Amino acid sequence: MIVIQYLFICLVFGTTFLAIKTGIGAGLPPLFFAFFRFFAASVLLLGYLMLKKESLPKSWKTYGYLFLAGVLMTAVPFAALFWAETRIDSGTAALMVATAPIFIGLIGKMTKWQWIGSGIGVFGIYLIFFTDFQSAGGFLSGIVPKASIMISELFFAIGLMISKRLMGSGMSSKMLNGLQMLFASIVLLALSVIFEDPSKVQMNWQGAASLFYLVVIASIIASNIYYRLVEKTNPLFPTTWTYVAPVIAIIVGALFLQEKLSLISGIGALFVLGGVVLVNALTLQGLIRRPQYRDKAAG
Repeated sequence: MIVIQYLFICLVFGTTFLAIKTGIGAGLPPLFFAFFRFFAASVLLLGYLMLKKESLPKSWKTYGYLFLAGVLMTAVPFAALFWAETRIDSGTAALMVATAPIFIGLIGKMTKWQWIGSGIGVFGIYLIFFTDFQSAGGFLSGIVPKASIMISELFFAIGLMISKRLMGSGMSSKMLNGLQMLFASIVLLALSVIFEDPSKVQMNWQGAASLFYLVVIASIIASNIYYRLVEKTNPLFPTTWTYVAPVIAIIVGALFLQEKLSLISGIGALFVLGGVVLVNALTLQGLIRRPQYRDKAAG
């Protein structure tokens, strides 16, 4: 069941980059787009939990941690991602998100092989940036958008650790997801009001379809499965969807948006994904062996 859930979030999260690009192409301002996605998802999810009579946290300290988790894990990374996709391809954006497990590994204690994996991943990142370094206009068109996503993944890693602690204290993954999205949406709306003009937003069928996919399929269904996997395993394993997502994002980007990945960037992508696998090798080995142990115990 864990493997099926994991494959499902890989497929959904891998296609969200296409949905974001489609919504932005339909004219939705990136920050407002991100706000509406998470606000709608949080209202639907929290409304469902209220109908199920699930109680809200009672401690103001808990709400403080939830707000911090929402800012670090959702508001900052998705503000960076939605804005960056106005300037770079969806597949390239997915590659930059793939750096998340490296930052999660860096926060904890790392083995020799994890340090090697991080080094390989960093070299891959350099190759992805390489063409931008050679281009006169590459700073704003490539380097800044890519760097903004990559740096935001450090914030995501810190927020994920806070979320793991909250679930360890007894909070359900659904309640955590709903409240952190609500707090994140408030921050995203404030950013949209400051940097955009939400009053001029116009909606067409492409924007509506993108929002439906991102709100219902990604932010509610897939995200709840993701947090459940964090709760059942650890923060590293579910986040390895970021290895698979770039492959899916590049394929669907090529099929539906005619996006192309340069040879150097493609080689860089392999280095990034290889480095991330090394960083998480021990976790993956443990999860592969665990069912074998259960079978032996049952026999």
